[in-house]
Amino acid sequence: MTSNEVTTQEAPKLKVLWGNQSLWAYAVPVVNQTQRWQALLAVDPISSAGSRSLKVLDASAKVLASTSLTVMATSFQTQAIRVSKQTAGLSPQAGEMEAIASLKALKTAKRYWDFPLQFNAPVPQCMNSPFGVKRVVNGVFTGNIHKGIDQKSPQGQLIKAPESGKVQLARAFRLHGGTVGLDHGQGLTSIYIHMSQISVNEGDIVVKGQAIGKVGSTGFAAGPHLHWGAFVQGVSVDPLHLTPFITPCG
Repeated sequence: MTSNEVTTQEAPKLKVLWGNQSLWAYAVPVVNQTQRWQALLAVDPISSAGSRSLKVLDASAKVLASTSLTVMATSFQTQAIRVSKQTAGLSPQAGEMEAIASLKALKTAKRYWDFPLQFNAPVPQCMNSPFGVKRVVNGVFTGNIHKGIDQKSPQGQLIKAPESGKVQLARAFRLHGGTVGLDHGQGLTSIYIHMSQISVNEGDIVVKGQAIGKVGSTGFAAGPHLHWGAFVQGVSVDPLHLTPFITPCG
């Protein structure tokens, strides 16, 4: 995940074309009487390596800047986990996956986070499952990667909003368990699942450090922990890009 800035003496509405994505660049604080603009970009973790074009257009579709960025190849670990037969057989309830997808896709113009963009850790414990690992559940590869990180948190641990935002989701789901989804604005969202208690309501505005719930093991979970993820323009990104303060468990 990266942010790209365009400097201009005027203040047109700027559109960014990044690969096959189209998104807006938003105004950021003025420096030396020069208006600056910023767009949050992300690369899907399972996308192919290679060069991608990046163009910035004004309101009349005139190209103001054009370049290309190189996406580097990477690889992810494999992680084996065991869950009960009952948990392994869980399926999402009606509307569950649609609600999660709607959260990821949000691109609201209002920005709730401050510059520079940096999350706090939602819980203080270490990370026992990193982003991107290939999950083998009860000996069978699910075909999915881990789109978030797990922190080894005990039952009832208080979960705090790592950055300010609007509560988009605050529901108990069958697969995700107790779920809170935050819209931080301008294409940045985050999600917290398996919660034992939800302390906010949909539509609430929360501030950085505010309690949003407690750790649990609801839904598809082998035990108490916090799984949380972050999304930029609908693409899963490694939360460690947003907060460097979480260390792996020894």
